[in-house]
Amino acid sequence: MERGMLEIIVSARLNYSEDASKVIHAIKNIIDAEVNIEDNRVIAMANKKEALRIIYKQARAREILGVLKKVLLDNLRDDKTWLYLNRQAAYAGVIVVCDDEKESPLGPIKVEIRSDSLHSFIDWLTRY
Repeated sequence: MERGMLEIIVSARLNYSEDASKVIHAIKNIIDAEVNIEDNRVIAMANKKEALRIIYKQARAREILGVLKKVLLDNLRDDKTWLYLNRQAAYAGVIVVCDDEKESPLGPIKVEIRSDSLHSFIDWLTRY
């Protein structure tokens, strides 16, 4: 990927009935970054592609590169894209891409990516 601006934000709504430590665990299973709680949301931010190495490795191991690329391209707007991941699967250490936020009963984990070289980043993340 070319050098440039990169911002990755991984977040999930913290439901009143949930144990915050479980949501934090699910997010740490997705991104290598510090996790914080802000206004009933669990949030992690990073600015290096290596922070998504878990998604990178699992996308290849689980053979979901095509699905991942399609979702990222479908959600592409200017210098930003995003995807939803199933929260329960993430807690178990498995990356499951959701087409719709309703596919994750407690609410999905949202991965937002902003970059001035977004197509290059998507190619890196989803290259076979």
